[in-house]
Amino acid sequence: MDLKLNPSASVRHQLENWNCSMNAHLVESTRVLPNELEFVVFSAAPEINPSKQSGHKLMPMTINGIGTTYFGRKNIREYVGMCEQCQSHGKLTDYETGHFFSIIFIPVIPLGRRQIVAECAACKRHRAMPLKQWQTLREETLNAGLADLGENMENAEKALKLIYDMTVFNQLAEANELAVVCAKQYENDFDVMIQLGSWYEQMGKEVETEKCFSRAIEIDPKHPHSQRIQAIQAIDSQKPQLAAQFLDSMRPGSSAYDPSLFLLFANALQEADLHEQALQEYQQLIKQAPELGADKVFRKRVKLSEKIQGTPVTMLPKAGLFG
Repeated sequence: MDLKLNPSASVRHQLENWNCSMNAHLVESTRVLPNELEFVVFSAAPEINPSKQSGHKLMPMTINGIGTTYFGRKNIREYVGMCEQCQSHGKLTDYETGHFFSIIFIPVIPLGRRQIVAECAACKRHRAMPLKQWQTLREETLNAGLADLGENMENAEKALKLIYDMTVFNQLAEANELAVVCAKQYENDFDVMIQLGSWYEQMGKEVETEKCFSRAIEIDPKHPHSQRIQAIQAIDSQKPQLAAQFLDSMRPGSSAYDPSLFLLFANALQEADLHEQALQEYQQLIKQAPELGADKVFRKRVKLSEKIQGTPVTMLPKAGLFG
């Protein structure tokens, strides 16, 4: 598990184990399609041999200006998520594009329109499908979802699933309308408020996100998800000592324990010049997630607090020939 945190990303989305994150459902929704979506990889990626992995095809490529390429983008949707291949956490993009045979890098012969799904900004791998097939799948999926919901308008699970499906197929206006209805209809349902809050956060709607999460906390302030939200809010507000109050119930031994959350907490303590407490948290992290001891960023942080505290012996395991 990669525990490095990107300070430029949304704090909650940095936590890969956020159980109710919309990211998890988007990845899951994308994986509903793998049997129909080709997984496309760089031919130069040494860790993947497309000939040995079912469903993998080479990305468009050119040699001396001759080959195939994608050209043009329409109906672009960008969102934050985890790449199912390189496991990096960052921007993913869906879009429609043209597939062309190119000469001297110029698209010449059209080979059809394609739908690109979850293209990773880091490794560029993605899933792809002929556009007409994608449009057919979209129509069938959304019609089925509407029919299911129509049979039982009180079923929150079906309503949320339809919101997720609409999002995957870039029907964002319709998804937002349904989310507004759900927020009113299920305002006393803790799970729905958490799910909608996560979805709104994925959509970048801060006001709606905070409204849903705040309502969830009102309904059940002691629930682990409520405690987690409040802890992250406190960390984001540079109040690590307040965050500590919400984290007590999620320490090692708890089913809600997540090393990435406590790494975020330890870093916040360090940035508040609370180095003694930060070192206590770092030591616990090494015990619970030993792989952190080899992480360069983590080691640098530990050494900084040890230096300021005047710690004679480091808690870090030896790394390489020179420790």
